[in-house]
Amino acid sequence: MAGQTNTKVRAVRNCNIWDTIITVALVCFGAISFITLGPYIDEKFPVVEPFVVTKTELADNTLKISGWLYKRRGCERVAVLAYVRLQDSLPVAVPVQFYDNTMKMSRPEGLHEWGPWEITVPKTVKTVELTSSHKCHPFWLTKTNLGVVYE
Repeated sequence: MAGQTNTKVRAVRNCNIWDTIITVALVCFGAISFITLGPYIDEKFPVVEPFVVTKTELADNTLKISGWLYKRRGCERVAVLAYVRLQDSLPVAVPVQFYDNTMKMSRPEGLHEWGPWEITVPKTVKTVELTSSHKCHPFWLTKTNLGVVYE
């Protein structure tokens, strides 16, 4: 009888070990999948869409733009960057100057006018494209391609 009891105890212990191993493996797989696939899925649901430029003015080395946007998600704005592409070159990130006082805070969801925003560009500029970064989750930044604002 004592031998049967020891066998049952070992079987229960082995079962508990496998339960623990399987649970840890599933938790790790879920966390890795979430962090890996989360940003990809997040890109399918942009924070700002549409982003419409209604006025573009290029004078000397300054591109001044304004327009309207619809913010679809209640995420906190982190940055807006302009990518300037010269003739046959890779894009270079340049800062955007905001003169509409609304960029000091994140906008609420809904329709908003924006601008004027100014971007310093070289005279040989070919295109200017804007992207925004928002904090929607604690694990990654959500990037939204706002589009080409100058060609």
